[in-house]
Formats: sequence, structure tokens, C-alpha cells
Amino acid sequence: MRSRKRKSKYRKSSWVRLKENSRMWIAVACVLLLFFAHMFNISGEDTYLGKIKTSILNNNATQTVSVTLRMYNLYTETVDEIDIEEYVKGVVMGEMPLEFDLEALKAQAICSRTYAYYFKMGYATSTYAKEHNADIASSHLYAQEWIPPDKYSEKTGTGAKAEEYLKKLNTAVESTKGQIITFDGKPIVAYFHASSGGQTEDAANVFNINVSYLKSVSSPGEEGGYGYTDEKTYTYKEFIEKINSAYKTGLTVNNIESKLKVISRTASGRVDKIQLGNVTITGVQLRTALSLRSTNLTIKVSANTVTIDTIGYGHGVGMSQFGANYMAKNGAKYNEIIKHYFTGVQIEQIKQ
Repeated sequence: MRSRKRKSKYRKSSWVRLKENSRMWIAVACVLLLFFAHMFNISGEDTYLGKIKTSILNNNATQTVSVTLRMYNLYTETVDEIDIEEYVKGVVMGEMPLEFDLEALKAQAICSRTYAYYFKMGYATSTYAKEHNADIASSHLYAQEWIPPDKYSEKTGTGAKAEEYLKKLNTAVESTKGQIITFDGKPIVAYFHASSGGQTEDAANVFNINVSYLKSVSSPGEEGGYGYTDEKTYTYKEFIEKINSAYKTGLTVNNIESKLKVISRTASGRVDKIQLGNVTITGVQLRTALSLRSTNLTIKVSANTVTIDTIGYGHGVGMSQFGANYMAKNGAKYNEIIKHYFTGVQIEQIKQ
């Protein structure tokens, strides 16, 4: 007689096995979900070139793709490959006083990064840089003023104050790493200047480009900034010689009082057109010919002199640096500063 096998007291019930199998398949499903979420970016975040946002999946971890510029270095007369973040540090050092508020320095860092990236992507070109097979050159004459690290001390000095300035510089650049200003998803041409005289200028009146993000806006608090007001006085002879070296105007000491006059001004108050003898030129052309600080000017012709008074320093388009500092001192954050001076823009991570 065949004896019955006794059930082992260790044999698992069907219910227990079902629970264990369910747990195993749930674990497998979770792993697959995480894998496909990473691959197809279903984290709810946008994926931008240069920085992939994976905040839900990876505890706000970020993956940064570096951008390298080919810069013609006027200090060494060589073409250097330089990371855009290191380039921006040198530009902020060269373009804005480090005494300024940190939020203003952050705004400057983003403007300078945007401007460099604009050139890198070929939206604008510098003939001088292209002659050297570079994206950009290291001088404000061709793009932005860049200072190499070994010359930082010439601006900061030494000691505790210098350390404070360098810390601010590093914080301004590193805390905004990869951020640029965009309009309709593309980097803007992020013009900036020292001071505007209280109202920035429409880019159409200076650079002949009509874009909605470079319109005239108010810029309070600039008074007292370096070069905010200036006065130049010429004898009739000096003025005529300078002007006639650029334009054949027909001005003489006998007709200058009647043949030198402002014809029109822009909405921001700057000189638009001016009559010089037999020719009419723009305020921008006059500023270039006489090396004036601004086109926001008045001209006074007296007995034997021509006096030109200017307000503001620079072309007046885009962000006013002294205006940005005033806003920062009054509590504005860098994004608020940028969106004040550049109408309708966004701040995004660099796109590759």
C-alpha cells in the first residue's frame, strides 16, 4: 500500500506565493518606469541644451554641458579656447565695478554670457574675430572687455577687499551658471551701457535694428555714476577741423552760428538729426566724430566757442549698469533687473 506523502510544514500557501510574486513584479515595473522616465524626460521639466533638468527623478541633480568659445586674445595675440563661464568672469571684471551690488553683478554676468553665446551661435559676427578664426575678441572695441585672471589685481588691488571682490565675482557668475536671456526661444543681443541719462534708447535709433525687447525704458537712480555728465568746449576753429575731418560740411567761422543746429530728437530725448553746414548727420555719427559720451546732449554756440554737454555714458541701448545697481540696492533681484531693461524676455539655460 502506497503511503501518502505528508505535506511539509514549510510548504508555502498559494496566497503567500502570490503576494511574493506580486511584490517582485511591482519592483520590476518601478525600475522600468524610472528607466523610461529618464529616457523620455517625463519628469514634468523641460530639457534644455546645456542643462538637463531631472528634479523629480534625481533629487534636483543637474547635468551641465559646457560651452567653449574660441576667443582672440589681444593680450597674447593668440586664439584661446576658453570655457564660457571663465570668459564671463573676465568680462564682468572688465565691464562692471565690483563695488556694485551682487544682484547687479549677476545681471551683468547673464548679459555678458548671452552676448557671447549670441556670437558663438552665429547670430552676429565680428569681422575682426573672424579674421583670426575666432568666435569673439577680447576687447570692447569688437565685443566685450575681457580681463585675464593674472590681471585681476590691477582692478581689485590686494588684501581683504580684493578677496571680497573676487568672492562676489565668483558668486555672480557661478550662481547664474548657464543662464542666458532669450526671446521667442532664441538668445537676444544683450546690449548694455554705463548710464542712459534716465531713459534708455530704442535700438532702432542706434543700431538700426527693430526688436521689441530693445525698446526705450525708464532708468532712474543713475545720477552720480562715473561719467554721468560731461562737458566739452571747442573754439570755432577746433570744432570745424574735427567735424570736417569726418564730413565735408562747409562750416566756417562765419556761418557756424546759423549752420549748426539740432533738427530732431528721438523719443528718449537724444539727438536724432543735426545740421552741420551743408550736411545733415545723425546724433550717433556726431558722437563718433567728436568722441562724445552720449547722444543725449545739448549744444551751445557762443561768441567764439561751441560747448557740448552730455548726460549718460554709452550708446544707451539695453541694460544701464548704474541703473541696474540702483535697482539692486533697492531690493530688485537680477531677473527683475533683466526683465525691466529687456522687454518681454525670458531667462533660460543655454541651448546647445
